[in-house]
Amino acid sequence: RVKPAKPRLWPQALPRRLARALLRNTWYRRVIYVLIGTNSMFLLMEHAPLASSWSAFFQAQTHLFFALLLLETLVTFLAFGASNFLAVPFHMLDMVLIATSVAGYTLGSGAEVGWGKLPGGVAWAVPSFLRILRTFRLFPVLL
Repeated sequence: RVKPAKPRLWPQALPRRLARALLRNTWYRRVIYVLIGTNSMFLLMEHAPLASSWSAFFQAQTHLFFALLLLETLVTFLAFGASNFLAVPFHMLDMVLIATSVAGYTLGSGAEVGWGKLPGGVAWAVPSFLRILRTFRLFPVLL
């Protein structure tokens, strides 16, 4: 856990309090951990020798997990506010992943960018090594 140097002042508006209650919910955290683990397994499978018919599936799951990451990050930002959000290193990692994903979606093909190509070559994706770093959230004791 990240221990702040001084006591935090949490935003008190009702939507922010509801978002914090959601983030503290045990089942919400379990679902997020399962999704992170599932995403990691799919990342490992992307590099296995599979039939080319799987490329559409991997492209769809890449977009799905990006949308879920974006939603989770927006809820966390809403709950804690900018200064509290940016004080947590994992949130900074999430912001880097989102920024590189958005840049990839706007830049276009992986051939133009040179790395991070999706299985169909349709668009650019976050490099797998960055996305796999989210797995460390499953083991907060190590940090």
